[in-house]
Amino acid sequence: MSDLKSAAQAGPAAPSKPGDRCRANWEPALRNFITVLDRASSNGAIAMEQVHRLAQAFLKAQGPMAELFARSENSCRQAFAEADLARKRQDHFGRLIAHPFATLFDHAGNGLERRHLPLFFGAVKMILGDEMYADLRTRAKLIAETHRGEDGTIHWDGFHNDRRAVLILDRVRLALAKSFKRFEARKDWFLLVMNQNPGSVSLASNAFVAKSAEERDTPKFTERHMMLMFEALYADCDPKAMGTERRANLAQAGGNDAEALVGQMRHHIRMNLLRLGGAA
Repeated sequence: MSDLKSAAQAGPAAPSKPGDRCRANWEPALRNFITVLDRASSNGAIAMEQVHRLAQAFLKAQGPMAELFARSENSCRQAFAEADLARKRQDHFGRLIAHPFATLFDHAGNGLERRHLPLFFGAVKMILGDEMYADLRTRAKLIAETHRGEDGTIHWDGFHNDRRAVLILDRVRLALAKSFKRFEARKDWFLLVMNQNPGSVSLASNAFVAKSAEERDTPKFTERHMMLMFEALYADCDPKAMGTERRANLAQAGGNDAEALVGQMRHHIRMNLLRLGGAA
């Protein structure tokens, strides 16, 4: 029984392959049951009849074991829900460009909501143009597929850290920076776009779905929201933090003037945040 005990006490690996999450759930129960068998054994030996009797009692036990089984059930339910949600999320490009400021949605106090995202994506599409938008979206999808695990879900951390994905994000940052050279005029346009309230959402060039009442009631997108979003979007382009490789990657995305272009954009963002009373 010592080999079985050693295997159980080794502990679960981080879930990465099919079955790993279930393994992580049942290993604590197995370790507890082996402890019960150890205590009931005599010099490491135990009759099978006694093993069956102990197993029946173990499975019916309340208290800590019942709590463990309940936690395992909740963990599996959550895992299935997450996997289903991941399969439904097809906008890999949208996830990529929203990733730098995604944490802002976790802080209710700043007023930013995920309901602002469709309008943001629409503004980005207008700035990039249909051809570039479609090209980058296709590239993002292909890159994401290379990070799909054996469990069928995409490993998003690997996707966001992929050098090819960062290059796409840099191209978007640079396109925005070029578009915002006349910052104040472009800022007014951007705020106008972000506060549109159309009655339907476009799924394709010839497919539209009517918004629900809640979706039509999108909260106002303010200048401060814009600056917080853009500050986070360009945080990875801080010249004080960029090393040689990061600078080279940025230049690959936009040429030798890429760093200066991004620097100008960051300057406008900082000045506006200071004017609005925020951190810069």
